[in-house]
Amino acid sequence: MTQYYFDTVYLKTVTKGAFRPMPAVDSAVMLLKKKKVERNEKLEKFVEKLFSHKKNTLGAALKSREFENEKQLLEYAKEKGLDKKRVYSLTIEELLELSSLMVASPPHD
Repeated sequence: MTQYYFDTVYLKTVTKGAFRPMPAVDSAVMLLKKKKVERNEKLEKFVEKLFSHKKNTLGAALKSREFENEKQLLEYAKEKGLDKKRVYSLTIEELLELSSLMVASPPHD
């Protein structure tokens, strides 16, 4: 969602030694510049549901209960060769395309 709403600029690296307790990795300081885009609630809801399966492949995630009324998404992902990609590796363009195909369905209890 950061990629959709902001342009990001890398500023600098902060080494792990600057923190106590020391983490396993270095950190980055980023500047976020807000883009002039309208809020996209459909994309937000789609990404929220999809990223509950972020380590799965897109194909496996789209077979989950959250997407049981969205069979066209799985068909599209297979056609485009996206079904084997991990959810976390999808580009913002791919997420936008997939969310645009989503049919509004009632929430599950």
